[in-house]
Amino acid sequence: MDRMLKWIWLTTLKGMYSAKITALLDRFDSIDEIYAAGETEYRTVSVLKKQDIERLCIKNINEAEKVISRTAEAGGYIITYDNDNYPQRLKKLINPPYVLYVKGNYDFTKNSANIGIVGTRDCSKYGEAVTSKMCIDLSAAGFTVVSGLAKGIDTIAATAAIKGHGETIAVLGCGIDVIYPAENEGLYKEIAMHGAVISEYPPLTMPVATNFPERNRIIAALSDCLLITEAPKKSGALITAKRAYEMGIDIFSVPGNIFMPNSVGTNKLIKAGAKIALSSLDIIDEYSGLLQTVKKSDEGKGNPNKGLYYSEEQSIKKESKTKEKSQQVQKGKIMQIKPVDINDERFSALSEEEKKITELIINAGSISTDEIIRQSAYPVSKVNSLLSLMEIENVVEKHPGNIYTISGE
Repeated sequence: MDRMLKWIWLTTLKGMYSAKITALLDRFDSIDEIYAAGETEYRTVSVLKKQDIERLCIKNINEAEKVISRTAEAGGYIITYDNDNYPQRLKKLINPPYVLYVKGNYDFTKNSANIGIVGTRDCSKYGEAVTSKMCIDLSAAGFTVVSGLAKGIDTIAATAAIKGHGETIAVLGCGIDVIYPAENEGLYKEIAMHGAVISEYPPLTMPVATNFPERNRIIAALSDCLLITEAPKKSGALITAKRAYEMGIDIFSVPGNIFMPNSVGTNKLIKAGAKIALSSLDIIDEYSGLLQTVKKSDEGKGNPNKGLYYSEEQSIKKESKTKEKSQQVQKGKIMQIKPVDINDERFSALSEEEKKITELIINAGSISTDEIIRQSAYPVSKVNSLLSLMEIENVVEKHPGNIYTISGE
């Protein structure tokens, strides 16, 4: 019998959740041995209940055959735990998904830099803007965006990843033939074209509440780092963050207004030790080494809908200019179009410490954080704090490699 049938038989048995399958694999060497075992052998697995053993002994593969047929009808395919194409990242989970249902053309065996993006369904305009901007930049830099397909932050993250000409993976809490929410049908199709829609649940599985916390562990495990852009005190995004923390995955959080409920979760994560993400560059800089090892696909290759989201011509030109300027900074070729003087009116409200840093940047044209620390003789924490504030106030502009220039306004 085909091993795929055996895996689907096992994972679709009522009550046979991932932890029980893990226990079975600890007792038996393979799916073949699990299928071939009898009642006496199953009784040696302590986590199995009487009903579990009875179901295991029936060996009925009718449902498994139906699942394979439904998956094909949905335009998807199946990857099992012992398949060469199975994502190795998921094997670090204590209780991994032993069967994955996939729709799309994403290659799970390739070298990639993945970032999980999560947040609230009921996002504010601020959360929407931050998520969109960061995901476009992160995608353009080479990250594959991993998220769900829920309303709010998930939807914005996937849409922005496609807009940034990158790949994206959506992890569902239902079957791949169930589009939830229904209004995301168009986005669902776009994700399948620019990456993959995946689920551990077989076709026809409805999106029940208990599926989503389990889904979150897959988002975390597929990611090299996790970004939470907006989340209230009680949010599924915080469950994903906890999963990521348990796996030793870096967590970045976007700070928000302390008076807004939607910022309570992200601000608390920062207080608990998450890294602050004031812009996409905070993440890109830290993962520049990984990104350099990832071979980027040709822009727009294989995408018949290239340009679908690009109706904002001015926005594109601005992004192109920013990218060009960053490249110039990295090559040491940055030059101011017009002379900048510390006595300019726009610097008049700066503190003496901020003015000193501004003058160092003006004199150098472009300068690294380390050099600012050396020349100013200010403590590292003070320089980082001042630069962050000055960036928010649009006085300075940060570029890859922690290099700063005066903002061109």
